Formats: sequence, C-alpha cells, structure tokens
Amino acid sequence: MRRFLLTSVTLLLFTGIAFAADYPVDKGSTIISGMFSFTNSSGELYEDEEGHSVTMLNLAPSVLTFVVANFALGGQLALTRASQGDASATGLAIGPKLAYFVGGPNSKAYPYFGMGFAYLRNTFEVEYNGYWGYERETYTISGTKFFFSAGVSIMVAPHLAIACEGVYNMDNLKPEHGESASGNTFAIAVGLAGFIF
Repeated sequence: MRRFLLTSVTLLLFTGIAFAADYPVDKGSTIISGMFSFTNSSGELYEDEEGHSVTMLNLAPSVLTFVVANFALGGQLALTRASQGDASATGLAIGPKLAYFVGGPNSKAYPYFGMGFAYLRNTFEVEYNGYWGYERETYTISGTKFFFSAGVSIMVAPHLAIACEGVYNMDNLKPEHGESASGNTFAIAVGLAGFIF
C-alpha cells in the first residue's frame, strides 16, 4: 500500500509539470499545504474513566495536483501529539485525499470541500505507580479513518494562501490485544498553502 501511495503521488506531481496552469486551481497546478490544528476529542474511544477528553496538537502536510480545473487529487500525512494526565500519545496517519475548489482565474479566495482515507498508528505511553515505584508502559493501536473537510484558501500573494478549514474524522482503532472501538473528532485548522503553476 505504501508503494502504491508513493507511486500515485509521484505521478500526480509529474502530471502537474506536464500541463501548464494559468491560475491557482487550474488543471496542472499543484498545491502544497501544511495545516496546524488544536483538537478536543470525546466519545468512547477517547475519554478516560473520569470523562476527561483528550487535547491534541496536529500537523498535516499534503500535496494535491489539479487533474482538471478545480478538482485535485493527492495525499496527506498527519502527525499528532497528545497528552492527558500521566499519559501521552504520538500518532501517524497517511492516505489519499481529494478536494474540490470553487473559483476561477480572478478569485481572491477559493472555498473548498475535501475528503479522504488514512491508515493510523498511535503509540501510547502511560505512567503509573507500580510495585517498584513509578513505571511506564508503552503500547500501540492501529486502524483507519475517513475524514471530510471544508474550508477556504485566501490568496495573500500570487502563489501563497492562508488556509482555514474544519475537519470531521470518523476513526476506528484496534489495540494489539482487545476489541476495536470507534470515535468522532471535529477540528478547526489553519495553515499555509503554496500553489505551483
């Protein structure tokens, strides 16, 4: 699967080079973006025994190529760091993404809608008071997520935009030993987007 994703992204990048684009969301343009988010997650998958939710910081770079005007395909990587009391977690997600942008050659802002799928791998570290004092345990949970996003890229220069978006994730994760569980996350993210055309 990793080889397929790498090949797909490479082909999309070369496709963008082969077709000259005239404006940011024209066919052949490529968008490289990095979104930053602050997230609060709740539900069976995320809450502790006392009902406290998890707070996360997330970085999500992506590369999309416009295969036709306004419609782009590509991939996204997401890195997450979370903590809750004596527990911490590091997450990695990778997968395909598509987006539809609204606007034309003279637009100053491009609203967009996106969706995608990703494979997840989360590593957790928990500190607890054991027989010999404080001990730390590490374990891994893996799974999948589907996500939907809506936002706007506001052009601040001919090839640079500030992007703001809302993202809704539907996660399904399974620990190394145990039952799978699902949960939902809503995040608001801001970042930068560079258009190559």
